[in-house]
Amino acid sequence: MQTQKLKILVEEAFPFVDKPKGLDLSFHKDDCSHCHFLRKALESHVSRELSASGIREIFSEMSCLSSEGWLWVFPAYLRLCLKQNASAQSDETEFLIYNLGPSTEFEEETKQRLSGFNRKQLACLLAFVNWLQENEYWSSYYGKELAVAKTFLSSVVNA
Repeated sequence: MQTQKLKILVEEAFPFVDKPKGLDLSFHKDDCSHCHFLRKALESHVSRELSASGIREIFSEMSCLSSEGWLWVFPAYLRLCLKQNASAQSDETEFLIYNLGPSTEFEEETKQRLSGFNRKQLACLLAFVNWLQENEYWSSYYGKELAVAKTFLSSVVNA
């Protein structure tokens, strides 16, 4: 898929949404210190469109976000990954690959995080993974992880 086509697909599938309030932002609602830290780190980010600095706050802590949190983050996150054009410098893309292709033990939690996504959004994520597989850098260094992500997302889309 061409980058421009994927950008249009992301624009259509992932409109910006309001940031979830309080505990609705985090995956764990109890005394999880990681989720608490992430909520605190994101307190100053109140816009519908999460800034690049906000994405830098969360890219390695995506598992601490709820489904509502993912829906708030993904519009800006995907746009940033596409803007970086999947370069070796984009840690955000690397971590997104891992989040979209969880190990077996984390598949159910990841399905919960994706539970608020509609079919169009899930198909867009699958298209994003396919786009990464077509990229020489990402397919060379993360081919196995991308295959896991594609299999996992395909199972979610077809469920």
